[in-house]
Amino acid sequence: MRYDFGKVYKDIRESKGLTQEEVCGKVLSRTSLSKFESGKATPKYENMEFLLRQINMSFEEFEYICHLYQPSQRTEIMQTYLNTSSIFGTSSLVNLFETCQDYLKIYHDLPIKEIRDMLEVVIYIRQHGTGQLSIQVEQTVKKLWEKIEKQDTWYENDLKILNTILFNFPIEHLHLITEKILQRLEEYKNYRHLYELRMAILLNLSTIYLYNQDKNTCQQICYTLLEDSKKKKRYDILAITYVRIGICTSNEHLIQKGFSLLELTDETSMLSHLKKEVENCYQAKEI
Repeated sequence: MRYDFGKVYKDIRESKGLTQEEVCGKVLSRTSLSKFESGKATPKYENMEFLLRQINMSFEEFEYICHLYQPSQRTEIMQTYLNTSSIFGTSSLVNLFETCQDYLKIYHDLPIKEIRDMLEVVIYIRQHGTGQLSIQVEQTVKKLWEKIEKQDTWYENDLKILNTILFNFPIEHLHLITEKILQRLEEYKNYRHLYELRMAILLNLSTIYLYNQDKNTCQQICYTLLEDSKKKKRYDILAITYVRIGICTSNEHLIQKGFSLLELTDETSMLSHLKKEVENCYQAKEI
């Protein structure tokens, strides 16, 4: 890790053929930039943002370069956790959990602590299902919920925590917070970093309400998910949505439409799961 951020910035600026005067313009004094590049001062956030904008570089890329063209351990943890929805089994999650533990022995880092706690819950659920939790995992769920329960506003990481512990809420409690969740997801609908998480939360909510025989709420959530999956061309989620709306409205045509979509995309495992879901939850209209 390089800590001479100013020297790194200077190297990048000069490699782009930019002078200090060109970078600073009339916004920042050349003296301020010289102090930063020589390591004598650290710019305020808004000045650093301005300087990076002048060399057409994001904070993430600049950090990557400062780490000798390698992601930092913290960045690797964050990026790997973001991809946990696409990780099957638990071995990779256990490795990430242990990486978090090792990292936290050295650094005080609240977001990484939350990732570790969320991993603990996810690993347990994948290994044992959503039934009875162990005392330790139950305490972890309680700790995660207590962190965000009293907040007036939920932000991206709060929504990640919610998605991790949704299956552990009693259905009557989930009813009380669903509207707040949906409202916050709507406010974040144009924030591209939240697309996958938004769909994951909606999908999990639809699952919970369907399995608790609340087909009206499940249907409402699925209609929102339907538009999202079409927009993002997520045909797997689109198929699930068709099937679940079909179950909720006793519409055989929509169920078959979902099945056909999964057959076309060779999603055999998901198709098998949804057929069992139809067997358990579907009631055909009486003639």
